[in-house]
Amino acid sequence: MAKVYACFWFDVEDYITPESDEALASLLRIFQERGATGTWKLVGEKYRVLRERGRSDIIAALHKQDVGYHTDNHSQHPTVSEYERGLGWEAGIAEFVARERRGLEELRQEFGSVSCYGQPGGAWAPQAFAGLGAMGIPMYLDEGRHLGLDNMPFWFANILTIFNLQQNCVRADIHAADKKGALADACRLFDAAGARLSTSGGVISVYYHPCEFATEEFWDGVNFSHGRNTPREQWRPARLCSPAEAEARLATFAGLLEHALASDQVEVVNAAAMMAAFQSGKPAGPVPVSELAGVASAMGGSISYASSSQGRLSPAQLFSGMAEALAYWQEHGHLPEAVTPASPFGPSERAGSEEGGQATTCALGSAAREAVAEMAATGHMPNSLVLGSAQIGPATAFRAMAQALVSILAEPGARPCQAVTFDRGRLALEDRVGTDEREMWGWTIFPPGFSAPDLLELTRLQAWTIKPADLK
Repeated sequence: MAKVYACFWFDVEDYITPESDEALASLLRIFQERGATGTWKLVGEKYRVLRERGRSDIIAALHKQDVGYHTDNHSQHPTVSEYERGLGWEAGIAEFVARERRGLEELRQEFGSVSCYGQPGGAWAPQAFAGLGAMGIPMYLDEGRHLGLDNMPFWFANILTIFNLQQNCVRADIHAADKKGALADACRLFDAAGARLSTSGGVISVYYHPCEFATEEFWDGVNFSHGRNTPREQWRPARLCSPAEAEARLATFAGLLEHALASDQVEVVNAAAMMAAFQSGKPAGPVPVSELAGVASAMGGSISYASSSQGRLSPAQLFSGMAEALAYWQEHGHLPEAVTPASPFGPSERAGSEEGGQATTCALGSAAREAVAEMAATGHMPNSLVLGSAQIGPATAFRAMAQALVSILAEPGARPCQAVTFDRGRLALEDRVGTDEREMWGWTIFPPGFSAPDLLELTRLQAWTIKPADLK
């Protein structure tokens, strides 16, 4: 039976309603009493407020748990999607780091390490992933519909991404009138997910917000919905539920945690332990060039990730490996036995023609050398490759390099300048990006009519980096 992990995680965010602190303390006690650890993604402002309110008891309890990051201010405007919209790739990375470093560093100073990050509400931005890498955060842990891969963990922009698990995301409806029934339903769904994943391995995601155990509405909806930026002096706490209701919600959650801990097919872990359970996103070692050429050419015009003797390879890694091999051939007159692909980001913008054509292996070797140099300098795939007077897009360049390698391998002594015919290519993984604008940007905190098609376009460009995340 393959390994199945369950991660219980919390978005610890309500820094306005004091009663949410007590709900957090109660949840921490539930974990401590059962000898379990969850992942608690703190908003920077929430941490500061806990200190101001003298909640050293909560901070001490968090020291015994796993701490993640959930932005510095969460729902105050501009939210992540709002300030990232229109910036593009490089400027967007810099903006994310500039705005979010403060809260992250405060958490690191207090807790020593921070295991993961998750977006506030629906505030998706692909530049955040590169920003996380720059700040040393290895995992994106959240749930949403902006991007996904078969309800399973995956690599995106070189970050382990636990996101959009859908049927493998399980929650007991703590707000239901019939809480016993809600708990029973959740336990059945949890067991079904465990059984479903037991053949291949995987992750069950369980998440809540501590404020859900104290209030009848979300704190940010009260103060920041529909683009409002209520001044601090006018902030209002969320409406509270009754003490009896709060206790019933906690008991329902405790029942789900106990059920998970008692499972003989699922191991409950925190995000830090889960990160250690996955294979690295980089190739395990040099990949034979014949393998690269074989898997890349076999895809035809529909480009995706591939398996190799050194682990799964994203399309970006395949592109990098093929470019390295052709650049070596151009310089030395023969192909290397194997290359170690880099892990570049996808292109920063869409450019070049994605039509098929003809070129020589020499021309493609020269273009590959330029691509290798550009990837080393910028960290991302080239937006296009120059072939004579033409510029071809990266998907068609992928196809052309694969065909060039196949030709050279078939006639290794035929150097130089064999003719290569190649068809247009398309990155099939772009289809993994959400398209429903209402669903993508439906978070109540966004201003009315908010839309960020450029962020979805950047996500499609970074789909070059997608591949499944495999357990060890």
